[in-house]
Amino acid sequence: MAPLASKDQTTADARSDGAGVSVPLRILAILLALVIAFVAGAIIAGASDNTSLPTCHDVNHGQATLPSSGNCFDGSSRRADAGLGFAIAGGISAAAALVLSIMLAATGRRGRLFLILCAVALVFVGLEIAVIRI
Repeated sequence: MAPLASKDQTTADARSDGAGVSVPLRILAILLALVIAFVAGAIIAGASDNTSLPTCHDVNHGQATLPSSGNCFDGSSRRADAGLGFAIAGGISAAAALVLSIMLAATGRRGRLFLILCAVALVFVGLEIAVIRI
């Protein structure tokens, strides 16, 4: 004779079947990750451009020549390098968030980690803007 299920067993909740996150939230996660990855890529490109420019201080004191574009970086080379470091860190965390968003869309799991990675990418991008622009 087969054992009968006891009456005190609890029913499984809706999240235990592997569906963790609804489909619209999965789509939103991919869109959010794409936007953050695009912004991080643009920030990396801008920060790498700043490291190739001579500082305005060096141009004004004759230690460097003004490039043909007529632009110089209004800050120290350390600020440019620190900004590039923050931009690269933001880009790496944005790429990780993008990969995790694909996993989130497929499985519906790791949503909290995805949001943490998005926040980390935004913090690094904000630090880069603070270091280079301000």
